[in-house]
Amino acid sequence: MPVFPMSRFDAVIFDMDGTLVDSRLDFQAVRRELGLAPEKGLLEAIQALPAERRAPSMSLLIQREMEAARQAGLIDGACEAVEAVRRALGKAGKVVVVDRNFSFGASGIFAQEVRAALCNAPGHPPVFGYIAGLGGRDITAQLLSDIYFEVKRSERPERESVWAGLQEVNRAT
Repeated sequence: MPVFPMSRFDAVIFDMDGTLVDSRLDFQAVRRELGLAPEKGLLEAIQALPAERRAPSMSLLIQREMEAARQAGLIDGACEAVEAVRRALGKAGKVVVVDRNFSFGASGIFAQEVRAALCNAPGHPPVFGYIAGLGGRDITAQLLSDIYFEVKRSERPERESVWAGLQEVNRAT
């Protein structure tokens, strides 16, 4: 694995799922289980369902995501990569973690792990946690750019996790 001096970079971004971990979450299988067409984003497809199907469909999606998070396993070489990242993060000014999963009542699962790994490092950097990409939604370059500039403007995280890339839905009451 190549090691680059951190001073050469303003930011480093990499994807966990498929890079370090295998979540084993098959979004196409979830779509089939819910009877949804494959061409639409999963969350958008659930939102377009009749009202009586939305809540049960979202509940099933969350259940499948939680099952996948509990079953996630490391890909070969992941431990070595994490150790290299840990060493580099100890020298970082700020750390940003974008999770595609979360723990109810807490934050993104990987953000929690990163905070725990850094907690005893003297003068450890603040960890900014973002949750995005739930339900198979894309994490776009624009979203990552928005997160980057938001973190660059902030000294410390305002809260433990920020939900990013979600759409507001106006509902008639």
